[in-house]
Amino acid sequence: MNVPITNNRVLLVDDDAMLLASMERCLGMEFELTTELSGVAALNTMKNSESFGVIVSDMRMPVMDGVEFLREAALLSPDSIMMMLTGNQDMQTAVRATREVCVSAFLNKPCDPSEIAAAIRSCLKHHQLVRRERDLLSETLPDLIRLIGDACGLQQRPSFQEAEKQFEAKREAAGIPDRWEYRLAATLAFGGLGKSGESLAELGIAVREIPRLSGVGEMLIRSAECAAEPLAPWDDPDWQSGRQPETLSDEELIPLGAALLHATREEYATTNR
Repeated sequence: MNVPITNNRVLLVDDDAMLLASMERCLGMEFELTTELSGVAALNTMKNSESFGVIVSDMRMPVMDGVEFLREAALLSPDSIMMMLTGNQDMQTAVRATREVCVSAFLNKPCDPSEIAAAIRSCLKHHQLVRRERDLLSETLPDLIRLIGDACGLQQRPSFQEAEKQFEAKREAAGIPDRWEYRLAATLAFGGLGKSGESLAELGIAVREIPRLSGVGEMLIRSAECAAEPLAPWDDPDWQSGRQPETLSDEELIPLGAALLHATREEYATTNR
């Protein structure tokens, strides 16, 4: 399939300044290349710039090694495709990286710039496919959610309508971006108003097994168990309200959604006793 590349941004991280200068000369004409000498500096750059299609990291760096950096980078930019450069040719590095981070390509140093360029092109195409899949889900799932609600007669139930309004009001007040995952989780959760948390958790376990819906299932499970967890993570001063939807990582998405669902169910139960 011929996939047009719309995000040509590449982040290259290595503590070797001479190597970075060489890569800038060799790759800078083809890619929108950003280089950093450390994982810490690269993370700061990611927090203050547009997303990168591909992130390339050396394995052996002081303070923060490549696996640690890519793990943190994946939280900031879940759609970015990860590559690793290493001079260590044993299998332990690759095993650790694939266990802790989804690394799509490994290249042994020293490697020819043309080899790096070919790997980056392949990873950029992969990134484009990931973004297309996500965009397709965002476009089609709202219709699916409405169909589920119509089929179950939810839109005609005052309890569902009231809970849905409360949920949206809480989300907007907290400055949390709108996501299809939240809408689907709300439809499933509020369709069973009055049921026990145990029943909601069982539903979540079933949904979690469906490909691409594991996060929705996890939200339902955690919302049923939220009595033992903080209910308003957005009150944390470190939480940045009003962030763009594409920058919200799965690590933030799930607990926020679970807390919203739980708070709404609790409020509905309190006002409708």
